[in-house]
Amino acid sequence: MNYTPEQLSIIHSSGNIKINAVAGSGKTSTLIGYAHGRRDNGKVLYIAFNKSVKLEAEKKFAELALDHVKVETAHSLAYSYIVRGSNYQLKQNGGYKTHEIVEILGLKKQKQSHAEFITGPAIRFYPV
Repeated sequence: MNYTPEQLSIIHSSGNIKINAVAGSGKTSTLIGYAHGRRDNGKVLYIAFNKSVKLEAEKKFAELALDHVKVETAHSLAYSYIVRGSNYQLKQNGGYKTHEIVEILGLKKQKQSHAEFITGPAIRFYPV
């Protein structure tokens, strides 16, 4: 793979990384390079934008035997920790409003809106 200088700076970086880039810009390819160099240094969590991106990434990492990379969406990660990890029951009649999520999670109410923190999309690669 021929990486760009920007991709190489990510691949050779250390610590927690957040990558936010447009579709098709090489985020998954970059993470593959990043993960190859860290097979013996713990685990990598890849938070994908949606389920189809998650499934495609899982397939790529499995084909390359990069089993130390866990791929989740923000929703699947939250579900596994909040719903499966507790006795919490989901509403049966539809989704939650932002203020309900703020209350459930016990977020401090401030003068600013919490909507951008709850619904904003991001791709994050965190060594775990």
